[in-house]
Amino acid sequence: MSKDNPQIAILGFAIECNRFAPVTTAADFEQDVDIRGNQIVSEARSGASITMPDLPGFFTEMDRTGQWTPVPLRVSLAQPGGPVEESFFRTFLSDIEAGLKAAGPLDAVFISAHGAALAEGTDDPDGDLFEVIRDGRASVATDRVKTFTERAVVLESGTELGADIVVTATGLQLLAFGGAELTVDGAPVRLPETMAYKGMMLSGVPNFAFTIGYTNASWTLKADLVSEFACRLLKYMDAHGYDTCVPVNDDPAVTPQPLLDFQAGYVLRSIDDFPRAGSRAPWRLGQSYAHDVVTLRHGKIDDGSMRFARAVTPSTKDLADVSRSVIDPDPRPWASSQSANALSVGRFSWDAFSIVLRV
Repeated sequence: MSKDNPQIAILGFAIECNRFAPVTTAADFEQDVDIRGNQIVSEARSGASITMPDLPGFFTEMDRTGQWTPVPLRVSLAQPGGPVEESFFRTFLSDIEAGLKAAGPLDAVFISAHGAALAEGTDDPDGDLFEVIRDGRASVATDRVKTFTERAVVLESGTELGADIVVTATGLQLLAFGGAELTVDGAPVRLPETMAYKGMMLSGVPNFAFTIGYTNASWTLKADLVSEFACRLLKYMDAHGYDTCVPVNDDPAVTPQPLLDFQAGYVLRSIDDFPRAGSRAPWRLGQSYAHDVVTLRHGKIDDGSMRFARAVTPSTKDLADVSRSVIDPDPRPWASSQSANALSVGRFSWDAFSIVLRV
């Protein structure tokens, strides 16, 4: 890269696709983001960019280091959907190729990419894009960083990549449930001590469901199946008069395993703080949509691992006691603040009922 005023091409292509959704068309990109030339630069420096966050972040860092010249080509983003129509993708590649040739000598190419695209007429649209970029004008190195020197990044293979600036992209830290603290009947839930039931509920935690999508396909495919199962579960409970459902692992043959079998650094750094998976169904987090269609959409609800219970109806005397407690300035022990924790995910217990009335 030139020491003074480096010239860097700017482009982007990002969409998360699955083959079961309708084809994503040019109109879908135009409705979301499909910008060219100086509009890219304006968006990246606007402070409220409609692009992916890596693009304005790159501009911020480059502007901070000194003078440089962005060479904006085209940035196209769309909401998750089906494969990109072939005509749009081929036109996009042609625009990028023409822009790179017209730009002349470049010091670098910045690519804002998501890496989960599908497109008609090709098995690897992201690879096709990188092939166009690598066509004698840029190189892409895939390796582990060994160390940094004053002027280069040294890879484990021994290759040295000259660099004036390094933009790190490895600081992501996963946070289970957004940092929410779960309690059951006043007792805190330690996530690493729980096991994920069908990848969507936790052992010992009643009436609580969550979504973890696929790492090898569209995230939304799994989210849809989890939503379907949750609705089936609620209908089953309504039909049988149940108020509580909780997965229970009482099989000593089931051994704990990492929740995600995924070797990305941001996963490995945080996986010990997450619930565990199990060595066999229904405690394994699968990555097969076809298998999950069978188990989540059509599988049994009462499968032996899910336990159900009915709430105890309070007596007339209990209701009278609770009514008096509403105006009593001194809360009774069974209506203490600790009981309120049961409302987070707890069973429909007498403690939870009393707090509902007091609030």
